[in-house]
Amino acid sequence: MAVSGPGGPVYLDSRGVFGREGNAYRKMPVEGITRLHAVGGEVWGTCEPGCGARRLLPEPGAILRGQDGLLDVRVAMVAGAGSGAIYFSYDPKFDLGVSVLSGTTWTHYSPGNSPLASGRVAELVPDASGGLWIRYAQDRLGVGRIADGKAVNY
Repeated sequence: MAVSGPGGPVYLDSRGVFGREGNAYRKMPVEGITRLHAVGGEVWGTCEPGCGARRLLPEPGAILRGQDGLLDVRVAMVAGAGSGAIYFSYDPKFDLGVSVLSGTTWTHYSPGNSPLASGRVAELVPDASGGLWIRYAQDRLGVGRIADGKAVNY
């Protein structure tokens, strides 16, 4: 697996995570990462069965877990929109919805507190106007979109 990082491609294979340093690739000092996510010039990592989410580049950050604002450590996707917010979805087996970190403020969207049709999310896709589209894990529920602090289901 590879994603675009601030200095070029970042690779994940069975040996670990490798980022470009000069003309070579070096192994990053992170363990357990099983998925990479490109988020607005940053690279985030998540793992199975669940370790939260961690910013890997441009500067390694602390691992985000429940005590930091996530609803669960089983983060499936990390995405970013032009607004600077970072969006987190969870393992689709759980009906947790989407958590949004904007600066230091967390907002959580689920069917219980918003128009989203389901909290079981299959995919997060940012759009050019700073919003984030949600494809649900179940068929025939339409799609959702979060933008400007509001969730809408289509």
